[in-house]
This record gives sequence, C-alpha cells and structure tokens, in this order.
Amino acid sequence: VILAIKNNLSDIFAMLLGGCSDAERGKIEAIGQSGHIECWSAGVKYYEGTSTGKIMTEEHTDGWFFVEKGSNQLIRVSGPCVIRN
Repeated sequence: VILAIKNNLSDIFAMLLGGCSDAERGKIEAIGQSGHIECWSAGVKYYEGTSTGKIMTEEHTDGWFFVEKGSNQLIRVSGPCVIRN
C-alpha cells in the first residue's frame, strides 16, 4: 500500500513538472542542495567555494550568502558570480 502511494505521488509530481522547461525542473530539483560558486571582478576570480546547502540571494542586491563547506563559516559575496548545483 505504501509503495502504491509513493508511486502515485511520483506520477503526480512528474505530471506537475511536465509543463516545465529543463531549467525550471533543474531549479526545483536543486532546492536545498549544495552548490559551487565562483565570483569575479574585473576578470579576476576573487572567490571560489562550495556551500553546505542552498546558496541564497540577498534581496534587492547582487549579493549571495551561504555556509561554506569545510569551514562551516557564513560567507557573503556580491557581484557577478556563477553558481552551479
């Protein structure tokens, strides 16, 4: 019975995502996952690291914040950054 419910939920979830683009699905699937971030200024990489969980954006700014894997410190960066999940 539990397996049938789980399969039905999977089917419903797949139907809901069926109308999404691959980028939209990727964004949904990446929720809560760690990510890799690189930040650049004037063609120079000034930060590269990996988060322990989701990389969050600072509202109304070009800033990002996350907990850094390895150091467990809160890191805040701003400017042009590339984030990969």
